Amino acid sequence: MEDAFTSLAGSFLFADIDVTDPQFSRSVIVILEHTPQNAFGLIVNKRLDGIAPFKTDYSNLGFFKGGPVSRTLFCLHNGLPQEYRSKGERLIAPGIWFEPSLDILKEYTSEVYTLKAEERVRWHLYQGYAGWGPNQLDLELRRGLWHPMPVRAAWVFYHTPDTLWEEGMQALGGFLSVVAQTGFKPSRN
Repeated sequence: MEDAFTSLAGSFLFADIDVTDPQFSRSVIVILEHTPQNAFGLIVNKRLDGIAPFKTDYSNLGFFKGGPVSRTLFCLHNGLPQEYRSKGERLIAPGIWFEPSLDILKEYTSEVYTLKAEERVRWHLYQGYAGWGPNQLDLELRRGLWHPMPVRAAWVFYHTPDTLWEEGMQALGGFLSVVAQTGFKPSRN
């Protein structure tokens, strides 16, 4: 009897300490889509050095490596005003929207300087994405390579990316908390 499928869209995935691929080691991924046929997400804790892909002085912008697939730019934000939303925008989880149109964002950043910095929408750009083929993510989950947790918008937009993996693993608790504190898996007898 096959297990019923449960979508992890709108969840964090925390990479297990045994994930040694440099692309995913200690990664935290927000899953945007998850079906039996595929999964698609963005790594949210690996900043990219350099300049944003378009000129802006907008202070609430973060630029991240979204994953190893493609060099396409994607955006997550915490709530653009309605007039700046494209038809392709979709809510991922409370406080997190996916926006596929960078033109909308360019327009928004050119017109928001009348707002105080704390009133401006927070948004992050991601270059590339993490993707899985049919049942691939489910197999990796069964192998213990990823640890899911409901996504928290505050962790995406207001948290220090460098410590997100450790703090998330501690929040997952139990044995994973020990892994986060020590950086390795103690042997189980």
